[in-house]
Amino acid sequence: MENRKQTTILLIEDNPADARLVEIYLNESAMIQPQISRVSELGKGMLMLEERDFDIVLLDLTLPDSSGFETVKTILREFPGQTVIVMTGLEDDTVAINSVKAGAQDFIVKGQFDSNLLGRTITYAIERHRLQIKLEDYAKAIKLNEQRLTEAQKLAQMGNWELDVVNNQMYWSDEVYRILGYKQGQLEPTLADYLKPIADDDVEEVKAILNRTLEKGQPFHAEYKVKGPGNSTKKVSIQGLVQKSKINGGLCLAGTIQDITNLSLAKSEGIDKQALMSVLKNAIAEADNSGASASLKKLLESGLNMIK
Repeated sequence: MENRKQTTILLIEDNPADARLVEIYLNESAMIQPQISRVSELGKGMLMLEERDFDIVLLDLTLPDSSGFETVKTILREFPGQTVIVMTGLEDDTVAINSVKAGAQDFIVKGQFDSNLLGRTITYAIERHRLQIKLEDYAKAIKLNEQRLTEAQKLAQMGNWELDVVNNQMYWSDEVYRILGYKQGQLEPTLADYLKPIADDDVEEVKAILNRTLEKGQPFHAEYKVKGPGNSTKKVSIQGLVQKSKINGGLCLAGTIQDITNLSLAKSEGIDKQALMSVLKNAIAEADNSGASASLKKLLESGLNMIK
């Protein structure tokens, strides 16, 4: 009995006999030590949820002020982070399943559970909901960091890419599309697409550099021109190395490409480089926060050193 976990429970049930039976089972459970608050209407239950926190709500679907699927929808709409178990009669199976789909953690059928089943259901529902919230928060954090990294790459005019050395398929970040003159998502990029915008007098040299890297496994760095609209060109810098792909786990050539047209002007005209350095530092920080590979972070740091 020492292992019983203290659990605050809000029981929303209008039938006194059903409520009393649930309370008996809760107190008999070997898994939880319940602190039970009981109300008979949904409105009163929601007022209690506004006043204090509960580990779990046991919610009857047939109440004086609400019934059916709308009951669970209402409580989850107002308290989306609350762990809820629906209590239902046999004829309400469909509604109960739909309630779980809407966000309730589980449901139990009246007359078909005892103290052991009720205790397990509550314990598992609480832990499952906590894990679900952690995973959702983690997914949101990853998405936010990815957005920040994308913005940092845009400011630094630097994108990252991967080349599958087996089939020549590539992954490009959004900024790679922009630098090479493609619309984001207009194609599934290949090595041929990557090489196509390169100025005619540079393309063979770039091919040779990539081939040497694949043969010898050594990191590479190169600068060359990319064709733009009309007769315009931009100057880019690429760096990369052979590594294990974070996308499919196979061998790949990973690298960055940076539009250094403005950097070249900054060097030739003596323009203050502090703002450009700050942008790259932010890109490095966001790469670190987003869980980007160590090689990508190293490549970004190399780009920063180029400016210094």
